[in-house]
Amino acid sequence: MNEISKKRTHIEKRMLEWFKHKEKYSFTEPMEGLRSCPDTAEKNDLRLISIEFESLQIWYLNVFVDSVLKGTPDYDVLALNTRLGFTHFMMEHADYGIRPGNPGGYDAWNVDFLLCQLLSIGWHEQAEIVTRISIDEFNTFLGEGITTTKLPWFVLNLCRDWLGIETEIRSNWGDIYMPDLGFWEELLAGWREPNPHVFAELFTKAADFHIEQSRYEDEDKQDQREEPEINNENYWLFPVELFAVLRLRTWEGLDNPTLDHPLFSVSMLGKMPLLLTWPENELLDEVERKYRRAYPEMKSFGTLPQS
Repeated sequence: MNEISKKRTHIEKRMLEWFKHKEKYSFTEPMEGLRSCPDTAEKNDLRLISIEFESLQIWYLNVFVDSVLKGTPDYDVLALNTRLGFTHFMMEHADYGIRPGNPGGYDAWNVDFLLCQLLSIGWHEQAEIVTRISIDEFNTFLGEGITTTKLPWFVLNLCRDWLGIETEIRSNWGDIYMPDLGFWEELLAGWREPNPHVFAELFTKAADFHIEQSRYEDEDKQDQREEPEINNENYWLFPVELFAVLRLRTWEGLDNPTLDHPLFSVSMLGKMPLLLTWPENELLDEVERKYRRAYPEMKSFGTLPQS
């Protein structure tokens, strides 16, 4: 069994165990917790809503991955998961910005996978909002989330390049900043390669690198100098950072290569996601309105720097 097939077997087993655990505790109505969220203007109480959105985001990502592995991809669930992730980002941003000293629940890991997922499914405006907020407030909002992984820096710089943002990504955590992004530097430099055959070679290297980096932090105890770049197993076979690059190339009018690497055929998670629409959900609409009433200071897209 090759390495990619082993990862698929592992994820299928983990999914089965995860759902059995949830059934044991009768967790059959995942959004039930939102119905009981406090109807109050107290921000400390409303903090529970953001926590609930984060839990739901994790739940629906697991449900989506499970549906794909069973051969019936539910892209409505992926859209719902991405909406929850985006809204959770905005809630955490508002909460952090209004309550100085609150460390916030978002870090660079969350932001890079969220950004890649937004791009993958074609949510241009939401991806731009997350990028501009992240760069605008990198010191305070994301600073403590930077680890020895390099993927967050790649994703933010990729989106910065895409949007033509001249502002440098800055951080007070300069001792952690890595000017050498390793392979990501090569992909960052070559993502706009106009020759699809030349880009295909680079993209094959990117797929190999994704597989190599898809593991747990303690999986290789002999070499712990760097954390693995893809240590969330939901993304081992769902390479959203690669799909994000393909989507940006499409928006730039560039041809993409044929996806003939094994990563893209071991399961339907390796298929380029469909262009999805914002999922309508009355309960989420109601809860989000409640949160925004409590946070009228929340930044809007129009107030963010455009260069």
